Amino acid sequence: TDNPGTSTDDSAEEDEEEEEEEGFGCEDVNGEETENQQANAEESGSRAAGVLHTEALNGKEASYKLYCEKCKAIQKTRGSELVTPRRLSRGRLQVQLEADVSCECSVTGLVFEATERVLVQYSILSWSKFAGFLENSWKFAGPIFNVETVNKSASVLKSIQFPHCVCLAHPENEMTFGVLHIKGKRPCIEPTVDHSGSHVKWNVTSLSPVGPIIRTTQPVDRHGVVLVYKQLGSSPHNYSFHIYLAANSTSDIKDISKQVQACKNRYIKIDKPPTCKLDEGTYRLLSEPEGEIKPQVCLFPISSPLLLIRKLEVLLRLFKNTFFFLSRCRS
Repeated sequence: TDNPGTSTDDSAEEDEEEEEEEGFGCEDVNGEETENQQANAEESGSRAAGVLHTEALNGKEASYKLYCEKCKAIQKTRGSELVTPRRLSRGRLQVQLEADVSCECSVTGLVFEATERVLVQYSILSWSKFAGFLENSWKFAGPIFNVETVNKSASVLKSIQFPHCVCLAHPENEMTFGVLHIKGKRPCIEPTVDHSGSHVKWNVTSLSPVGPIIRTTQPVDRHGVVLVYKQLGSSPHNYSFHIYLAANSTSDIKDISKQVQACKNRYIKIDKPPTCKLDEGTYRLLSEPEGEIKPQVCLFPISSPLLLIRKLEVLLRLFKNTFFFLSRCRS
């Protein structure tokens, strides 16, 4: 169903594509440091700007706040009250909504507006289960959620704003936002009523798996993240890393977290300024000092989240003052 949604304007010429490079470094960690010492590192105070620190992987959703210089997107909706959800079992979250008050979840970025007092429960889903429903140039534009009201009809929810990861720096690119709504195991593409640099607004019709999508025939710039995990218990002279490229979407980030937890070895996440701009294409990773990187290039397949093939494995013989450089390969 090709229902119309909110669209961007269609006007100017395309900018010439340039190769972009992002660099990020890692602080010195003694090769003989124990796992407890590494875990304690995350409890230390604030670090100097540009210096990274490690934190233990705890399986909770990562939420990266965003400010994009190119499109001026700020991951904060105007006029919404920021609320901290209650965590339930099986990854579910819960918030208490009041009538005619706009509330933004501090974990997921979801913004709810209700016509009366109601409890709302929701969880982050994986696009790998629903991507097959996207056709006719539709692509996922942000995380997908399962949303439910407790002991009340879905009609008490007036609207939901979904965070999206599309960079709107080029309004001349013709794009149309929509929402994929799964009704009785059948997909329905519904129109949005508004969008901003960070959110897509949808008037609630019923509740079930639902998430923002975008239709375009052109490449789409994404607000992305580069996630770095270091293997614990490595040799004092060899350090192993997993580096992932992902959209700045809690669905993507949760999928990667699950994959890391399923690894035979234990990993800790290395914190860094995580956000960047990613377009569909091929990226190359380099390290300084030079390390063994497999593969040296990887795809960032926005339109196909069915396989997490955006992972690179790095083996280094030094960890002190290590820097990674990510650049997009020219087509």
